[in-house]
Order: sequence, then C-alpha cells, then structure tokens
Amino acid sequence: MFILGMGFVGQFFAEELRNEGWIVSGTCTSMKKRNELQERGLDVLLFDANQPEMGTMNTLKSYTHLLVSVPPIMGIGDPMLQHGELLRSTMIDGNLQWLCYLSSTSVYGDCGGACVDEDFLASPTNEMAKLRLVAEQGWLNLAHDVGIKAHVFRLGVPLTQ
Repeated sequence: MFILGMGFVGQFFAEELRNEGWIVSGTCTSMKKRNELQERGLDVLLFDANQPEMGTMNTLKSYTHLLVSVPPIMGIGDPMLQHGELLRSTMIDGNLQWLCYLSSTSVYGDCGGACVDEDFLASPTNEMAKLRLVAEQGWLNLAHDVGIKAHVFRLGVPLTQ
C-alpha cells in the first residue's frame, strides 16, 4: 500500500495495515514529520504534491494499492490531479490495481441531522466540500481511464473540512 499523505488519517491506515502484514510506504511534506514517522518504523518519502518528483512517482509504480489522503487546496483543487498525465502514465506503467480516495461527509452539505449514506445526493455548501466532490470524481475518472478498481471513502469530519 502506498499512501499519498501521511497525516493523521494516513498514519492510522499505515499502522493498521502494517499490523495486518502489509508493506506500507507513504508521503509527507516536511522533513521533521518524515523523521518522526521513520523513527516509528514507517517508510516515508518527502513529497510536494504541487511539484511531484519522478523518484516518488517511480516508487509508486511498484505498489498494487494506493490510498490518497491529500486534501484539496483552496483555489487549486486536488494538487495531485493537476498532474493528470503524470499520474496516468505512472499508473499505466506500474502495478497498481486498486485506488482509494479519502473524502469527507461534508460533500453532503447540511442535512439537518438526517441519516445519510452513499445513495444520498451530494450537495456541498462550502468551497472545500465542493473541491472534495470534484476530487472524488477526478480520482474515480482517472482510475476508470487506466482500468483499475477505485473507491471513495467519505469520512466524518466537521463541515469546515
């Protein structure tokens, strides 16, 4: 499993997967965080999604599973999807079979306390939630284009996320 974005949620998945016997690598954006994660035994690469390095993209080619835990950026959207051709060629040339994008329940908007599931109509009410919904579709489309299985997991977070 390769995890783009070893923040709080990415770290949780990495630890759980390692405990299940998976080989896990991932990315983070600061040297300090990288060192902390490596001290905990995690294989972490320094990575800037705005300017992806070929070394990291080549590492991704050897993995069969990709978990994307990089949030969109205001004014930009998903920073990885802006490099669509690079992602596409990396996925086609690699071993990737499965992709999961971690999104947010904020894409449903204010549901007034109603129970929602994946069949509930998405109706984001803030800019970040709108960007999440666009990113979901972007990752699903990319996976479809390269012929791999894709999933979106909408995690419960505050509406500001």
